[in-house]
Amino acid sequence: MISLVACRLFLSQQIPKNLFDEEYGIYTLGDSAQQFWPYYGANFWEDWERPIHTELFETNGDRGFSIDAGIKIFAGLTRAFPQKIICDTSARAVWI
Repeated sequence: MISLVACRLFLSQQIPKNLFDEEYGIYTLGDSAQQFWPYYGANFWEDWERPIHTELFETNGDRGFSIDAGIKIFAGLTRAFPQKIICDTSARAVWI
């Protein structure tokens, strides 16, 4: 099993909106969040999925895979922590 632990680059302007837009982003508090932890009503408590495109490049520059997928915030109370657990909701990967 391979786990993604960090992402270094966003090439699309859509990614920040999907994650960090105050109304649409799955990582933000939004307008309906309660004032105190665990911020019930925040966007990250919604069961929302956002589209992503992910590519993995090998250290030699070869593309390992390319996939259109979806991500969503996953877990219970850890949703309220600054670092959130996300899950890939894709059904399959396209290996190149």
